[in-house]
Amino acid sequence: MNKTELIKTQIAEGASIFEFEYNGLDGNVDYYYIQETKSIEILLWFNGEEITVYDIDSAMNTKFINGKSLAEVADDIKITS
Repeated sequence: MNKTELIKTQIAEGASIFEFEYNGLDGNVDYYYIQETKSIEILLWFNGEEITVYDIDSAMNTKFINGKSLAEVADDIKITS
């Protein structure tokens, strides 16, 4: 399993916040299930900025890390939790 697949799997499991560091700055991905609407929301946070997406592919491909996506920087991030 490559690092991109590992990150995607960790987010999809939703067991805890996926935390990382990129170029000395902190970021995280918080996956949560909303029982009332039977839907998911995934909060993407990096260096004080946040965005919400609604599926794993968007979490991996949304450019929220200095103009790059998790998929683009996967090999360059340090996973901290």
